[in-house]
Amino acid sequence: MAKNDQALRAARDNLIDQLGFGYTYPVTDVDILDERLKVPNDATANIPIDPSQLSVNYRLYDLADKPVKVKKKTFNLKGDGDTANLQTPAIIADVSFKILASKTFSPRSSGDGSLAAPEGLQTYLNQTAEVRVGLNSTLKTTFVDGLPLLDSAQAHLYNFGSTTEIQVDHSQEQVNYQVVVPADTSVNKTSTELVVSEGVVGLGDKNFIRLNSTAFNEDSLLRVRATRVFDDQRENESELLDTVLYLNTQATPNLTVLTTGSAKAKTSAISVPFNSAGNLRIEASQASVRYRVLAHTVIDEEYYFANAAAKATGEQVSSGFIEHDEQLLVNVPDYSRIISTGAVDSPFSAVSDDLPFGFAPISDYTAGNGEALNIALPAITQDTLYVVQTEKKHAWADANNRQYSEESYGFLKQTTTLLVEPNIQTGLHLRLTLNTANIAEAKPNYQALDISDGNTGMLYILSLNEDSRRKAKFSGDFNAYFHDWPDAGAHPDTENMADRGLNSLRIGHDLVLADSELPRELYYQDLSVPLKLKLAINTRWGVSKVPALLLANTSLPQPSFLELKAAKTTAKVQIKVTPSQSGVSYQLWINNEPANEVRSGNGRNMILSITDEALANTPAPELEALGIFVCETHDLGDNVTLVIDQPLAFDVAQPEPELVTEETVPEAVPETEVEPVVETNAETTVETAPDSSPPADTGAG
Repeated sequence: MAKNDQALRAARDNLIDQLGFGYTYPVTDVDILDERLKVPNDATANIPIDPSQLSVNYRLYDLADKPVKVKKKTFNLKGDGDTANLQTPAIIADVSFKILASKTFSPRSSGDGSLAAPEGLQTYLNQTAEVRVGLNSTLKTTFVDGLPLLDSAQAHLYNFGSTTEIQVDHSQEQVNYQVVVPADTSVNKTSTELVVSEGVVGLGDKNFIRLNSTAFNEDSLLRVRATRVFDDQRENESELLDTVLYLNTQATPNLTVLTTGSAKAKTSAISVPFNSAGNLRIEASQASVRYRVLAHTVIDEEYYFANAAAKATGEQVSSGFIEHDEQLLVNVPDYSRIISTGAVDSPFSAVSDDLPFGFAPISDYTAGNGEALNIALPAITQDTLYVVQTEKKHAWADANNRQYSEESYGFLKQTTTLLVEPNIQTGLHLRLTLNTANIAEAKPNYQALDISDGNTGMLYILSLNEDSRRKAKFSGDFNAYFHDWPDAGAHPDTENMADRGLNSLRIGHDLVLADSELPRELYYQDLSVPLKLKLAINTRWGVSKVPALLLANTSLPQPSFLELKAAKTTAKVQIKVTPSQSGVSYQLWINNEPANEVRSGNGRNMILSITDEALANTPAPELEALGIFVCETHDLGDNVTLVIDQPLAFDVAQPEPELVTEETVPEAVPETEVEPVVETNAETTVETAPDSSPPADTGAG
């Protein structure tokens, strides 16, 4: 019956007794025990009476209706309207008790004026008290902290390396309690029982105690061991409590993560060739955990320069040593959210595989092996930041042995950045313009250098040195950085935009703005560069400075010898190449436009003639003003092409030359060479060759 109802009836009976309406018996249906008491051997027990009744005495009796006495001492208790504990003598064997409840009254006059006191207003309570000797293994034990898995009271999730607090209800007096990891379970896999908490002595009287454990790194099955130690010769008592608790830990976030590749000059970061795959290694992986790799493409606005001493003050990832006193750092938005000690306390759900913004999985989950774990990375074309996500499966059973499981997720704290080496497959297009003004003095040189078609975001360093056995008189570097100009309307935060921002760079060289509406070239003029040259081309990304060799030190080819034959009054122009070079293509340009088709050299003499109909009727003096160029294109290898422009001038003071026709091509060449027949057709219009471009006459960096 409800406690409030019992108290209400007790108050009613007390009022009847006091007003003299009659005499009432004690309330007998009060609760004695929710469950049987269990006490250590030779220890007393407290029998709770809930609620006790005012003006009622409670006495302990045995089942034979005899009062319990020890050396004439009886065991009595006066009710107080609340829960009262009736103490028993020391218990050495299982025993049951009855409780006699007796009403007490103040003397008062009877109806005839004499004093009268009622007799026999006593009765046994309905319930008997059963007390067992020994340790009570049925005490309730629960986790105080942690995150319940599937709302389970038995299975809680904790961060890696966390401790736990366990509560024991209705602890027994004189009993010591400790949290232990039992031996030989499917979860623990240990051959001996491990004690994982300090001992705490029970308080009795339905009081609970709490036990604090040591730290855990793996899922563990826990129980509480109760022990009674005797001072005399009796054997100690020890027993595991019935409740089984499952402590589950997340994967450790503190593993070392490495990427394999090569360490380039001036950077401690790891790099891979453009569009090449890499490898990520997790040291000392957990066999109970699965790992997958998330990737974030780093754009230029996420790089920034900082003093090396500032590296330890932030949550950024170092991606390479720059200069002598600076670090190039990667500041990824929301990066601090994904390096919490464990996802239990992080903004990410511990039981769902949420992804941080800007990251995407690039591998499947791979099971750890207790050793170094290697995960293959797909090929990349941009610098990439990697984060490793963890998944751990937890299993447990309830009191009825029903099986459950749940996964938890987290992230390794250490991330790694893999840098991409420059894309040397895109090559480079070079154009050298010959200065013919001093050819008569036998001192020709190059007066201009044009650099074009470089890859955006890359710096090219062209080293030109005089190719001479004597001490070189000329040596110089020519630099060009191809800036990626964002597309019109592109959002500044778009993930796929390279955004080679000037505020992110430390450049000390010429700049090329690369856009569909702007020329992708850099023009150096007013030079005086000798013809005999060796060229080496190094390249690197503008920000990360990861270098690559585009062209090893190579001797440049010499320009072909040209002879101009032109009529004064008409555009009958022929250029004789003596001889043409095998593997080199030739084309005649007038007025910055191609005047004939591209011809391939073969080691023999070659005649280049005007085939452009529009120029056929142009007087020679006007052609002289327009300018005539012969562009010879050399393949230097490694996707680098070199165009040598030879400007040719009319000498109208000379006699009219005899023009060469297809039938009168001279054969004055070595016997091993036969000059090819050249088709000249003033009626034919030739389209511009797709791989040619007019020589730039102006330009700025």
